[in-house]
Amino acid sequence: MAIDNIPIVNGSNIQFGPVPASTRWAFTSIIVCNTGVSNATFSMYAVKSGEAQDDTQNAIVYQAIVEPTDTFIMDSERIILEVGDKLVFRGNSVSSSFLIATVSYIEV
Repeated sequence: MAIDNIPIVNGSNIQFGPVPASTRWAFTSIIVCNTGVSNATFSMYAVKSGEAQDDTQNAIVYQAIVEPTDTFIMDSERIILEVGDKLVFRGNSVSSSFLIATVSYIEV
């Protein structure tokens, strides 16, 4: 199992992947923590190999609001990514630099 942490920066796309050849990743939990003092928003996309990130095609969380000192947790659904797929986060607010994404995944 792997755990990765990465800040979600406003207007930037932060990605996990693409998944390397001959592997698949199963995301077991996704946690986004707001360590700031104001609301922050983010979007998350499951992007298939060869596709572009798009708000109307592959957004799985869209402009979610995370209040100060609060945490967004997605751990009841599993996301399986195949070769070339990626999970992308985008910060949508001025204070999104206070968002930290933590993902837990295993190779399947």
